[in-house]
Amino acid sequence: MAALAVIIIVAAGCSDDEPASSSATTIEATTQSTQSTTTPVPTAAMATSTATPPTPAATTPAAITEPEVPEVTGRLLVGDGEGSMMSVIDISTGTVTQDAFDLGSRPTRIYATKSGRFAMAVATDANDAHVFDGGVYLEPHGDHMDLIKQNVSLLDIDLSGERPVHLYVGNDWSGLFYDGSGDVAFLAEEGLKGDGSSYMPALINVGSHHGAVVPLDNNLFAVSYRHPDYESDPEQYVLPIGAEIVNVEGETLHQELGCDGLHGNAGNGTVAVFGCIGGVMFVEAHDGSSFHGGFVSPPEGSPEEFRLGTVWGTPGVDHFLASGRGVGLWVVYPEDGTMELLIPDVEGRSAVDVKFSHDGESFLVIMANGELRKYDAQSLTLLAATSGYLSGPVAGGYYERPGMTTAPGVVFVTDPSGNQVLMLEDEDLNVVQSWDVDGLPTKVAFVGLLS
Repeated sequence: MAALAVIIIVAAGCSDDEPASSSATTIEATTQSTQSTTTPVPTAAMATSTATPPTPAATTPAAITEPEVPEVTGRLLVGDGEGSMMSVIDISTGTVTQDAFDLGSRPTRIYATKSGRFAMAVATDANDAHVFDGGVYLEPHGDHMDLIKQNVSLLDIDLSGERPVHLYVGNDWSGLFYDGSGDVAFLAEEGLKGDGSSYMPALINVGSHHGAVVPLDNNLFAVSYRHPDYESDPEQYVLPIGAEIVNVEGETLHQELGCDGLHGNAGNGTVAVFGCIGGVMFVEAHDGSSFHGGFVSPPEGSPEEFRLGTVWGTPGVDHFLASGRGVGLWVVYPEDGTMELLIPDVEGRSAVDVKFSHDGESFLVIMANGELRKYDAQSLTLLAATSGYLSGPVAGGYYERPGMTTAPGVVFVTDPSGNQVLMLEDEDLNVVQSWDVDGLPTKVAFVGLLS
């Protein structure tokens, strides 16, 4: 991590059972030129009513309307749960570039940045992480936007370090925590856009432990606080006991303790929530100058060993989702200090994974029996559900179960047992397309246009 420098960017981006860079590398789809291409895209101000209406979907003799395949511009980065290779699917052309990049080990996480242009892949077992430019984005050009299409590229940014594990993507920044050293790397999306492979992440150190970081707005971050007895017994005290709000230089602005066994983290830009034994802890920053925090306990009568170890949140949604073994999936309201059960932990019908949509309007839940559910993110209303789309049962291992990501109008789900990636339209969750992928496709991220 010596190559990482502390800088300030002036321009203005976990689960219960989770477990040196080269010059820029690119892949080339067979239908693409190695040169970038641009296509003018009208801005909202130029939109007119002259657009050609969509062609109605054909119907079967029984008058059943086949699901229409949404038009999606971008690529999927697909990690192998058994090996170190990552494949790339170009959604527009259907081209699958198998084993396009070697991550060094199987990916612990692959997440796209807020704009959808970049993605980061964490390879914990290789002590490394990687930043990819998805190559598809809109660039302002006078009275219109140019659609840029380039090859997916691996940026030459050194993120090697001692056991990187937790990665979290915020609105403007992303944060990566290194358990082995206690280093925390901050990466600004605007810095990636401007500097590319020359970008130098900011770096602080908070002491080695199994930690976490959540980027907040106003260039602030919530970072886990190490157990004070860690040095005496690192194995017993590996989990932190609270969190601090810090700035990009590591200066502590607020501290909140009392989260025994802290594990699992999420944020919405203003609030960061952490899973604890006995509930969740939160820290909150308003306008970068007013801070507070608190603890939310489950209702009376909850199990004595109640613990939430995985948390999800997204900008624009005030409540959070949190789950734990044996206790189910809960909705947490930090401002009210309450939580309510959404999905009980029932054998075969418990929640395995959750993913908020890219626009924050809904969230998706994969159940232990393979059922996929879609909920309204605000009202918590069940909007759609489907079963039978996977080739086999959902495996319990972190590197074996399906992964999810979204784009406008679609949901992508990896199908490890079927060695494929599925595209489902997001209204009724019907499968509209699939791609065969080598290895055991698990972690996945969409890079491309999100509007």
